[in-house]
Amino acid sequence: MSILAKTARVGAFAALLGAISSGAGAMTTEDFLAWLEANQKATPEFTEGEVITHDKSDKIRPFVPPGYQDEMIFDGMEVTIKDAGDISPADVYKEATAKHRGSVVLADDGAIENYVAGQPFDPATLVPGDADSGLKMAWNFTYRWQHEGLQATAHWIWVRKGGSHDKHEIMKSKFADL
Repeated sequence: MSILAKTARVGAFAALLGAISSGAGAMTTEDFLAWLEANQKATPEFTEGEVITHDKSDKIRPFVPPGYQDEMIFDGMEVTIKDAGDISPADVYKEATAKHRGSVVLADDGAIENYVAGQPFDPATLVPGDADSGLKMAWNFTYRWQHEGLQATAHWIWVRKGGSHDKHEIMKSKFADL
């Protein structure tokens, strides 16, 4: 898959996350799944440097989830296509993943234990529909390499039942008042 195609897929995923978290439009799970099914094998029909305007917006629709199409595709829009470059994980991340894979376990409450570095769980072992696999994928997403091109900053703390985050270092930072 080309860098441009990877970038388009990452962009679509980023838009999905934004749509889900912001409640953009009236997108339902069914809307998203139908859009995903229809565009699963979409390939970019645009080139680096091309400026996509409203009259050529069908070129990007397969990469913009339905909850965002009304916000991102409008008369007067201009989207300049840019190659994101190589967003592959660095060797140090791949080495850490290989070294520590298999040592991470999922606790009964969904937390991870024994995590050191790299991607915690092997994606090849994840099973669709399995709750533990869903949690493992969420942890893989949390510890992905440099957000794989996706820039989403979130500060959160895993607090086990009955615990408190009051003494966590993030609560002493500039983010404590947010």
